[in-house]
Amino acid sequence: MRKSLNKAASCLIMMSVALSAFAACAKTGADGEGDQAGQNVNGEAQTVDVLSEDTLWYNSNVVNISSDPDSEEYVWRDLLGGTADKIVFSSIGTTESIEFYDLTGNLVSSVDVASEYEDLDEYVDVMDFVKIDNKIYYKIISFTNYNERTFRIGNVDIDTGEPGETKTVSNGFYSEDLESISAWRTYYPTFAVGGYMVDSYLPEQGIIFVLTDTDGNCSKIDMSQQITSRIGDVTGFIDEGDGKAIVCTNGEAGYLYIELDLNSMTGTVSDQDLSWLGGYNPVNVDGIGPVVADNNCIAQIDLATGSLNEIFNFTQSNVNRSVLTNLVPISVTEDHVVIAGEADVPALNFAGWMREPVIVVLDKADSNPNVGKTLLTIASINGEYDYALCEAVSLFNETNSEYYITFDSRYDLSNFQSQTYFTNTDDYTDEQNRAASDLSAQLSIDLLSGNGPDIIVNGYNNVQLDNPDYLIDLADYIRNNLSETDYFRGIIDSSGNNGAVYQMPLSFSVTGISAEASVVAEDQIGFDYPSYGEFVSGPCNGTDPVSCGNQLDFCIKSLDAMTDLMMADGNFNFDNEAFRELATYTHDNVLTVDGPIEFGSTNKGSYIYSAFSYVIDTASDSRILGLPTFDGRGPHAVINTSVGISAQSSNIEGCIEFLSCLTGEDCQCHLGKSNFPVSRAAFRTTSQEMIAFLNENITEAIEDPGQSSLPDGLPLVIIEDTTVDDMIALCDSVRTQMPLDPAIKIIIREEIQAYLADQKTLDETISIINDRVNTVVSERG
Repeated sequence: MRKSLNKAASCLIMMSVALSAFAACAKTGADGEGDQAGQNVNGEAQTVDVLSEDTLWYNSNVVNISSDPDSEEYVWRDLLGGTADKIVFSSIGTTESIEFYDLTGNLVSSVDVASEYEDLDEYVDVMDFVKIDNKIYYKIISFTNYNERTFRIGNVDIDTGEPGETKTVSNGFYSEDLESISAWRTYYPTFAVGGYMVDSYLPEQGIIFVLTDTDGNCSKIDMSQQITSRIGDVTGFIDEGDGKAIVCTNGEAGYLYIELDLNSMTGTVSDQDLSWLGGYNPVNVDGIGPVVADNNCIAQIDLATGSLNEIFNFTQSNVNRSVLTNLVPISVTEDHVVIAGEADVPALNFAGWMREPVIVVLDKADSNPNVGKTLLTIASINGEYDYALCEAVSLFNETNSEYYITFDSRYDLSNFQSQTYFTNTDDYTDEQNRAASDLSAQLSIDLLSGNGPDIIVNGYNNVQLDNPDYLIDLADYIRNNLSETDYFRGIIDSSGNNGAVYQMPLSFSVTGISAEASVVAEDQIGFDYPSYGEFVSGPCNGTDPVSCGNQLDFCIKSLDAMTDLMMADGNFNFDNEAFRELATYTHDNVLTVDGPIEFGSTNKGSYIYSAFSYVIDTASDSRILGLPTFDGRGPHAVINTSVGISAQSSNIEGCIEFLSCLTGEDCQCHLGKSNFPVSRAAFRTTSQEMIAFLNENITEAIEDPGQSSLPDGLPLVIIEDTTVDDMIALCDSVRTQMPLDPAIKIIIREEIQAYLADQKTLDETISIINDRVNTVVSERG
């Protein structure tokens, strides 16, 4: 779990970089320098924050490191490290290289490390690159068969780009007994401490560290007896110097911190209170030491005081926050900041996203070009910094002469989650719902008091916010600016509440079941429970595509598809035929299965939710039908990205200007790469691009079937352009179904289990659900 950094009271380099200092004064201030008068939607006077002349600013340059556009080879790059003026990536493709780039993205030099061992009449695998001092070390395994392996260690100098001497490792990279106890390596990369390359292995309990020095000598620290619980992951490490380090792990016992002493080759579970480190991913920066970073800031770890001290805040630049998500600080000074790594960007591929290596350089400017602009705050409720959203913020900040938007990280979902490591999917889902409910409650309080953000995105599932005391009604804006010809108004309008739209959809997907056309009736649009039971036992060969072996999951998915049937006279009421039939069907027919479900070729139906899958299903001989519900209704829309505006904001006009940016062509096309945009033009553009991408791969697969990596079920037939019209017709036929509030989901998931386990009758269960749900609703007022 990655958490957002709370701003520390003290700063190492920048003393005035917190959000409160970035604005002229706090919202509660009066007559402070840079203040302006404003009014909220109720006409009440409020203070407006304005950017003052003394706010720091850093010009940003984002450099993408891409493959040769004329090459068909796929290259995977990983960040290895760098200096203030040079970045090092590994490049894995037909060659295995170490590449050196300057800060403008130019390839300065490259070392093909695999070619160094071409004289070996063996299979060679180069792996586990790591930076030690000013060299990149890597491991080489060569073998003719698995039981006869040779282990080596090589290096390349960062300054000169020259390879150094290769040394043979005496006893391998790990002790052979690791295999006998079924230990597996963590996904966390090899890290360097005290001149050693450190690998982590996870047996059934505890952890084993294997250390290799630069001369090829191996040692082992086995903590599988000290730690009796199971560790699931290594999240980072802190180099304390003098051959000592703290390794951060997460597992059944929660976050666990292990102190390594490489001088004595011992490890102990730390007795320090390090809970303040939470789920952060520590790294070490030359000249500064251990730091943590996220989309908001970079902070130094101070073990002596048990605190995170902010040393740089990204509010001082206009870089796309989404790009920063997985990047690592390389160099941080008062005038110059360099971070690099692999950024997640939307792409028209089978996964919908791709990792793109980038270098971000931030240089201190002489003055701030945004001085005098009114400050707006935006909060992403799910804690994710969507690329399209962040790109819209950056574009708005660059082009709007009156307003400037900053991110408010108080409402990131991770701030409300516990530090428990979940091995059970149901427990994890319950925790997510609890965190979302707590977040919604806190945000409601802050919005009502005027201390919340101006703009809320991705809060659509927090139904509690759909109230004129919290958010303004956007229905008039929609009617006046978003025509039915240009936008999917059916999706937008049906997302409202009694005609009011408090959180407007920006992108959506369609949830349903993809079924082979030959196994469903021509006029069928969905499934009632009897027909769904026949579908599962027949065409699906007994595999339930909705439940995936989880009764609670099935119950909530089906309920989310028909929440309108749970309302009576403005109140929730689950004492009805629709809920009773759902509960009974789940009890009698949905079986709980341990472990993942294997979908075989005899399964002629699947649960679908991604935009990409609709191109495939619409183009193939498949029908898209609704989830199993009481009335057998068709598929419904799920809102992926939404936006709302605080009723207490003193800058409504600025928020509306940003809303126009979000519904504009550029932002909508960005959204359309991962979901369906509400703009018809953007929908058509991105769908056509997706089909062109698929057709290119289909053509290659037809010419060389052995190299095909197409999605299952996609026939090797060129997709016609009319598929886009079919998809648009599908989107016009569906409506948005209001989701269940997280607090209500918690109640249903808790109470329905007693009925499913035959511990309570259905009447008793429904009575308790109704009482608890309506108590929650009435307490909100």
